[in-house]
Amino acid sequence: MDKKIGVCYKCRNMYNNAINEFFCPNCEPEMTEKIEAINKYTEAHTDVTIEEIAQEFEMEQELVKKLQSKRIIKIHCKMCGEIIQAGVLCDKCKAKAIVKLSSIKYEKQPLPEVKAKMHFVNSDKKHGRLSGE
Repeated sequence: MDKKIGVCYKCRNMYNNAINEFFCPNCEPEMTEKIEAINKYTEAHTDVTIEEIAQEFEMEQELVKKLQSKRIIKIHCKMCGEIIQAGVLCDKCKAKAIVKLSSIKYEKQPLPEVKAKMHFVNSDKKHGRLSGE
């Protein structure tokens, strides 16, 4: 039997990951419960952010991002509600937003005219020396 060594996403300890790909046997029961709770929470709060999930469930943001990228926890697109792997928008909504933003025309505004003058602090202007020399 081929043994695979994995690193637990939660505690970062090495373990035989033949049974669970993401968590060691010590962390797996707790994380299974947390993931179920997070997915229920994100179904009810589709506009929730990674930061809010991390705070609400007392997890590191990097762990939440990793679980999202593996589609273990389900975070929804802010525009259409589709489940996404990263960021805040799905690929379709991201493309729509890019098209919409690229169609906006910006007019160049002239910069205000600034009349700069050189100021001397504690100086003897006559001799070009700083005071106290």
